[in-house]
Amino acid sequence: MKFNINLSNLFNLSNLSNCDKNERLELPMDIVIHVFILFTFLSIFFIFYTSKQSKKAIEDELQHNVSSYLSKTFENLSTDDITNLKDIFKILPLENLKIIYNNPDYTTTLNNKLFNFFIFLYNIYYK
Repeated sequence: MKFNINLSNLFNLSNLSNCDKNERLELPMDIVIHVFILFTFLSIFFIFYTSKQSKKAIEDELQHNVSSYLSKTFENLSTDDITNLKDIFKILPLENLKIIYNNPDYTTTLNNKLFNFFIFLYNIYYK
């Protein structure tokens, strides 16, 4: 079964030449406004809800995996291995490592700054 759909009849494009300029701009302007509203809504939804939920889900998954695999790893160790690990942990500068890894990654911070700078340049150039 074939469908013969004539787009000019569907959108009434045959009478387009008889329309004045305001009527011809009405549909494209409606499309632009609706796309802008949809883009704004989805961006705000992502910024305030989706990004936080995905970050929380990733952190929970990592926490669960690390804790479960560490406990499984340490179950099979002998007492000598455990004492050796305790000695190693005494030597490690854990406080310095906590300070280093609590700060944001330098590369990520630099990439964010560069990205914001290029957005700024783009807005200056095209506005």
